[in-house]
Amino acid sequence: VQLVSQQLKDNNTNNGMIYYKGMQTNNNNNNNNQSDYVLVASATTNIDFSEDTTSEKIVFFPPIDLQNVRFWYPFTHGSPYLYQIEMMFLPTSTTIESHLTSGIDISFAYGIRKVEHYMEINDVPVFITGGNWIATDQLFRYSKGDRASVDRYYDEVRMHRDMGMNMIRVWGGSIAERNEFYDACDQLGLLVYQEFWMTGDNNGRWAGSYNWPDNYTSYLENSKSVILMNRNHPSLIMYVGGNELSPDNLNPPPTIANGLLNLIHAYDAGRYYIPSSMSPQKPDPKLFNVSYALAPQDGPYGILLPSNWYERNPGLENYSHTPISFQPEVGSVSTPTYASLRQFLSAESLAAFPVNSSSTIYPSWDYHKYISYTTEYTDPVTNTKRVYNQIDAYGVPDNIEEYALRAQLVQYEQYRTLFEGYQVHQWIYYAAVLMWKSQSPWPVLRGALYDYYQEQTGGYFGVQAALRPYNQNERVLYGLHVQLNPKTLAISIINKLSKCYDDVTVVAAVFQLDGTQLYQKPFGDNNIGPNKVMTLRKSLPWMGDSVTNVLIYRLRLLSNAKGIAKENTYWLSDPSLPEPNYLPLGILRANRSGWLDIIANAKCKHSNQISGIRQSASVKLTITNPTEKLAFGVVVSVKRYDTQGNLDNRVLPSFYSDNYIILTPNESKTIHIEYRITGSLINSTFLSVSGWNIFSFDIPLSCDSML
Repeated sequence: VQLVSQQLKDNNTNNGMIYYKGMQTNNNNNNNNQSDYVLVASATTNIDFSEDTTSEKIVFFPPIDLQNVRFWYPFTHGSPYLYQIEMMFLPTSTTIESHLTSGIDISFAYGIRKVEHYMEINDVPVFITGGNWIATDQLFRYSKGDRASVDRYYDEVRMHRDMGMNMIRVWGGSIAERNEFYDACDQLGLLVYQEFWMTGDNNGRWAGSYNWPDNYTSYLENSKSVILMNRNHPSLIMYVGGNELSPDNLNPPPTIANGLLNLIHAYDAGRYYIPSSMSPQKPDPKLFNVSYALAPQDGPYGILLPSNWYERNPGLENYSHTPISFQPEVGSVSTPTYASLRQFLSAESLAAFPVNSSSTIYPSWDYHKYISYTTEYTDPVTNTKRVYNQIDAYGVPDNIEEYALRAQLVQYEQYRTLFEGYQVHQWIYYAAVLMWKSQSPWPVLRGALYDYYQEQTGGYFGVQAALRPYNQNERVLYGLHVQLNPKTLAISIINKLSKCYDDVTVVAAVFQLDGTQLYQKPFGDNNIGPNKVMTLRKSLPWMGDSVTNVLIYRLRLLSNAKGIAKENTYWLSDPSLPEPNYLPLGILRANRSGWLDIIANAKCKHSNQISGIRQSASVKLTITNPTEKLAFGVVVSVKRYDTQGNLDNRVLPSFYSDNYIILTPNESKTIHIEYRITGSLINSTFLSVSGWNIFSFDIPLSCDSML
């Protein structure tokens, strides 16, 4: 505890004491309702300022014993349980009992966890999957500590959790975030990797000077302030000196490098620290300084063929055998939905969307950091260079709406295979992978899974399909995941928890785009050990009768034969082809006469809080495909009735358990939806349902009935 002496001198004494108590909630919702807590421990310590002229004093409490401790876990591995700590500062002449009636001086949530190193928490190995955080807004308009800022931080952190990510890296090229950000990570169970404010972009490696910053004293004072502010957050798991720094003897400057170490040892001893996220690109492992950086290389940052993500260190030429166990940055394309694109691009700019692999990019697209959806690769048969446009693979779009819709499907596939490609090698090649970048502090056309307006992209739901750790009903933490290698058609079962699963069955099914089922087979009696990956011995057959086929491959994971625990559905073309060909999907889209009418039913209720923050609506939507055909890429969006002629009537953010779904003939699926409401939104919202080959329709919401 750090104390300022003036706090006690105001009470006309140089002596005092601190009393603190730790309290435990009676429920699991961490809603900080005072009546829900019971006392579990307390302690008192005395302070003497009489001979101390400094303004700061470090005070130690006597040790206390806690019985039946409830630990804080990252949400992928348990409950992020929080205790409530209350402290009172009072002169020694005052009794604790008399001060209790006047309230407390400091109150904060606190989690208890044991960390062996940053990947083993409470004796449980944690495979890290996460994203890079820049800032919630480039001008910090949501960093003011008001209600809107608290909500924005909470919502963005929640999106990471809902995708299944368990770590957020606060990038060194930006800022240390506000308390509201770390509070949200504590509550939602996200680990935080915190960098200090240096990056090779401007600290000598590529630009600027190795001597920067100009004022070392000020930098270290700010670093101390951040350490003191953040050290009580259980989510904070590690400090890193900066982003992509080098060489190790110059970056950070020695004065700052030593100063940071001293500050961490003095004020947050035991927290993991390493100077840089990445060292210079040296593929020879013998040249990599493991005490200086997490990785010898990061990236890539462009779109790859889906199957490439299953390779070791995908997209990093000459690094195929280099150990990179912690990958701090790997990125790809990003395009917001059409509804978001028209919020920041003019009609002229929208009409100038990139066409046919053109190298000419319209200025406004370039300004918003567009990167191409083309992949260059070497054809393994002809040994020639080829350029593959992953949007045009679905049929060349003739307008911006079609371009944006195709982009969502590409992102879904790209980011699902990215994370599945890494986790299939968990604890063999990798211990951690972080996407560059997962969020968007301004309207951007690269590297984000939800946009500046907080609408999710197709990539968001692709990550969710790869990582989300819940079972099919969204209520039970479930450590198993099932996935399919798009090139070899090998089935893998991933166990991320430290428990065994017995009698696990995978049921594989294959459908044509017209809905005809071609194949179904169970693969049973699988026993998966803790933190293991099991790849089944037999791969699935390719069931297409032509190289132009696109087929739907669905994997269902059944635990103890008691129903579906997990499901994962892929659209694939012939894996023997050097590049996927999705033109049959483009034909399905273009044939409007063959589109389907599907149906849906929604039940809605109000709740007083949305995970502790304000009033919300919860919707249980059941979508049914009553036809004998296949419904592809079904998307649900919450909107509001608008009589003002506004361009945008979306309700943002809204949280969906699934989207871009595939419905086989006569199949029903349930989607859970949550969104925050105000008085003007109560019973003025509706669901908009659209899709690749269905007719769009709306469902009015009346949030009066209970689920």
